[in-house]
This record gives sequence, structure tokens and C-alpha cells, in this order.
Amino acid sequence: MGNGKFEGYLLVADFDDTFCPEHGAPVPEENRRAAQHFMDEGGLFTIATGRDVRSYYSIREKFTVNAPLVLSNGAVIFDGESGESWYESFLPFSCRNDLLAARDAFPGTGMEVHRGADVRVCGKNPGLEAHLAAMGVPVSEADPGHILYPWTKVVLVAPGELRQENETAHAICAYVRERFPGKYEASPSGALADIVAAGSDKGSGVRRLADFLDIHPENVVCIGDGWNDISMLRTAGRAYAPESALPEIFSPLTTVKAMFCSRLKVRSFFSSSCRPVSLATSPSAKMR
Repeated sequence: MGNGKFEGYLLVADFDDTFCPEHGAPVPEENRRAAQHFMDEGGLFTIATGRDVRSYYSIREKFTVNAPLVLSNGAVIFDGESGESWYESFLPFSCRNDLLAARDAFPGTGMEVHRGADVRVCGKNPGLEAHLAAMGVPVSEADPGHILYPWTKVVLVAPGELRQENETAHAICAYVRERFPGKYEASPSGALADIVAAGSDKGSGVRRLADFLDIHPENVVCIGDGWNDISMLRTAGRAYAPESALPEIFSPLTTVKAMFCSRLKVRSFFSSSCRPVSLATSPSAKMR
């Protein structure tokens, strides 16, 4: 055991728009140095992202971690060094009919089916094509009846600009939660509605990883900016968000124990530039 000042801590950062503020751009050198400093001082650093294993390989050269990654919004814990999954959850057998019904309830919605590193498309739209292009994944169309189980996750892509807040994506998530209670976790991100098995979100993924690594819950630090980050921010012993995060993350209604960072830098975690914002007061509050 070393004696670095971050020994026994796990730092988990969302990737897109947080650790890498500009989509498709290199990670800022200041963020890379900050993460490296954390690791040099004995801490464990990793990324939690909605990206799947295949998409992870398209960005792996942009950053260095020393702990397994939380992928597919918590459905997968993946060791990038060995190329092996430490944990993977799967959608229930009924997911094909359930999620096709959800797609068809919102005309113009595209559908991605993720099976580990394999992605198949069941109905495309411009947003879906842009999303897969950004993830480095080709569009491969398939009849949903011919896609073998198990499925890791499904992404329903609403019509509209991919990265802008999208009411249809929120409505899809609400439809899935209300129509199929207890079966799925559904979180919006721009035009995307990301759907994984119940009990598998970023928060549960981070908890599982911390358990695997024998990290005490109070020593888990999370940084995120979007709807799919709320569960891990709730889980964290210390939670941080960049200034560009969704306003709802800083609202008491999200019941997130958040800290507000004045600059979009992971380095803020190491400095005194963070100040507290409103803490959770309503345990019954729900994401819209």
C-alpha cells in the first residue's frame, strides 16, 4: 500500500461534456494532468459513460485510467487492460416486444440494439445515424426478430437535434417507466432514450465497482453533467458537476448531493474553487 493523499479513493468522471468538454475533441491537457496527479497520489480513476465497449475502443487513446470502466450507463463494468467484463446485465426476454412498442408509440423514432460490442439498427433516422457516427459505429440494419438475445441495452433516438434537450426523449423514458414498471432503467440524453435493465444505471455500476475494489462509499467521488449522471451523483460520497451541467442537477428536486465547480476542469476537484449548492431535501422527488 502506498501513502499518497488519495489512497483509498475512487474518482469517477462522465466522459462526454465533462471530462472531455467538447464532443469529438481531445481531452483538455489540464484534465489529463489532473487525473494523472490523482492516480500518482494513490487514487483510482475511471470513466462512467453511456458508451458501449465498441465505442470505448474509439476513445481509449484519449485518456488513462487505473480502474475498470463503467460502460453502457452501468450495464457493463469493463476492464480495458484485460479486455474482459467484470460485470454485465441484460435486458429481460420481453424487451424486444416492449421496446418495439415504445419505439412505435413515437413516430419517427429510431432504435439501436446493443449486444456487448455489437450494434444493430431497427429503424433509423438522421439523429441515430449521427449518434453512431460519433460513437465510431457503422449503421447495420437488422430485423429485430433476427437479433439474438441477450441484449445489453437499447437506445431509442427521437427525431430532432441529437444533442439538444428533447421532450420526446423524455416522453419515451416516461412511457417505458410507466408501461413496464420495475423492468427497465430509462434515462434521456439529448434526443437519446437510453434503456438498460432495472437495477443497472451509472449509480449501481459505480457502487458495484467500489465494492469490487474495496472502496468505502464515502470515498467515492463522482463528476457528471447530465440526466444519466444523476444516479451516480446520488451514490457518491462527494459529488461534483461542471458549470455547464443541466440546471436540474443543481436543483433540490433532483435530490443530488451536488457541489458546484466554477470551471469546467477536473482539476477543480483538487482545488478550493468548488462551493456547495442546495442539497437534497425531498427524497420522493423524481426525474421528469
